[in-house]
Amino acid sequence: VDKDEVKSSNSFQRADKEEWERRNEVIRRESLKARLERKRKKEQVLRLEQRVKHHRLEVNAAERELEERNRLRPEILRQIQYETLGSTYFPTLVSRLGIADVAPHVSAAAATKLYRICLLKFHPDRVTKLASIRERIRSEEIFKLLQASYKTYAHP
Repeated sequence: VDKDEVKSSNSFQRADKEEWERRNEVIRRESLKARLERKRKKEQVLRLEQRVKHHRLEVNAAERELEERNRLRPEILRQIQYETLGSTYFPTLVSRLGIADVAPHVSAAAATKLYRICLLKFHPDRVTKLASIRERIRSEEIFKLLQASYKTYAHP
């Protein structure tokens, strides 16, 4: 039996055709898998780029806010200093800031109650995010001032 005769036989032709179809099917499947993998990676890269872009925007906004805070803080401190006339005595400080009308010689219990009310009102975590930067800084600085003032008032 000659090689050419075998290659020209119907069974060989059928087997050869089936083999080529199987190989082409494998190639098609691998091609589809590769295409899907490229698409998945491309989508992943796009999501990552969006996250990086969003993060950069957040960082830039935070930097701008920090610059604004640093610019406003000295001005607000001067304003608070002017309002309090430099007083660090707790009852006087509360009165001059307009938080409450308090007599200069208030009981320890009343001062503690007033201090807690002030803490709730001016605590940086409780000041709404909707408040302007100026209002947030003012609350922070008043909070610090009240803490220091009460500490020296309660524990002289």
